[in-house]
Amino acid sequence: MERAQFSPKRIAKAALKGVGFFFLGATLVASVPYALTPVYDFPDARPFEGEILHNPYADATGAWYKANLQAHSGAWGGTTDGALSPRDLHRVYDSLGYDVIGITNYMSVYASPVETESYIPMYEHGYNVWKRHHLAIGAREVVWRDYVLFQTLSHKQHMLNALRPTTEILTIAHPKFMDGFVPEDFGYLTNYDYVEVLNHYRISLKHWDAALTAGEPVWGMGNDDSHDQRKASETGRYWNMIRAKSASAEDVLAALKEGSTYCVAGEGGAMDNGVVGVSVRPKGVLIELEKPANSIRFVGSGGVVRDSVIGAKRAYYRFKPDDPYIRVEVANPKTTFYLNPVYRRGEDARPPREATVNYPLSILYWLAFLGAYFGVGYLFVRDRNKRRARNNRRARNNRRERNNRRERRRAG
Repeated sequence: MERAQFSPKRIAKAALKGVGFFFLGATLVASVPYALTPVYDFPDARPFEGEILHNPYADATGAWYKANLQAHSGAWGGTTDGALSPRDLHRVYDSLGYDVIGITNYMSVYASPVETESYIPMYEHGYNVWKRHHLAIGAREVVWRDYVLFQTLSHKQHMLNALRPTTEILTIAHPKFMDGFVPEDFGYLTNYDYVEVLNHYRISLKHWDAALTAGEPVWGMGNDDSHDQRKASETGRYWNMIRAKSASAEDVLAALKEGSTYCVAGEGGAMDNGVVGVSVRPKGVLIELEKPANSIRFVGSGGVVRDSVIGAKRAYYRFKPDDPYIRVEVANPKTTFYLNPVYRRGEDARPPREATVNYPLSILYWLAFLGAYFGVGYLFVRDRNKRRARNNRRARNNRRERNNRRERRRAG
């Protein structure tokens, strides 16, 4: 009696083979962006230098506006973890006195749930396993490319370069979260505008100082990154104060580009102090506040505190010869402010630091992937041919056996 054609063993074997083919196919699809990435040469650190002190707060016109530029509503049919509708999200932040309310759902630009001139199209880019995400603020389109698994410096840089032409402001989001970016990365990466240093998941000041120490003129941003705006633990915790001519999208984006912002850590979106202004004197920087602060700290290269003042509403720091930049941290009873740096520059604007493609190494890298694809294809074809030959032999043997049985029956 012939063995059953669909035995449990055969079914299990076929299922395992199907799962194997699925994962092989998924791996091959996920590998395509890796195969198309160039290898980059990264610039050396180039600390800020020159006799002029660049002040992002030089334009003291306009007013300060409160903004959260990362929050998530329900999206993608409920498959992401935003708890509220866009309208309810907007209502919560409006009740806390926010002037600019950003909705940054993953890989999707949402229209404003209310009519407002402050609406800025934006989204959070990234669907990789290590949470290496970016905020595209003033986004013109969604970039679907990503590196789902590992990322080298070249992959991280290529992702920044792919996003850069599609958005007004490009921010590296929550770099410390899951160590998606390490501080050392920021000594090399270029072609972005902001580091999200405050986020309810992680604080990333070391990453920001690493970029500034390398001479990359990037600004600091703070956002809730809230997913359930009913929770006080993630709503009204971190925000930005933006000095702009108005709260319109055009003026806010212009102010963001200039770095005329500071980020705040607090509770309930409540301010207990404020920055009146930051001015540059011939040899240093002066900060003026609305009220005396618990402390005013002047932080320099490598995140080292260069000086501090206690219980004052005005403080001055004189740049030392080895200070390429100074940023200010203000501790108040209920909030802490993190101001953008005043940094050295020369009379003429120096060219930006730029990561460039190393074409010889890139060609070798591409050829290695091409060889791997050919190798996988060769193994697949060889395995298919072996299975076909084995099946043919089995069929011939079965036919021979059937013929032999017929001959025996006739002879008997």
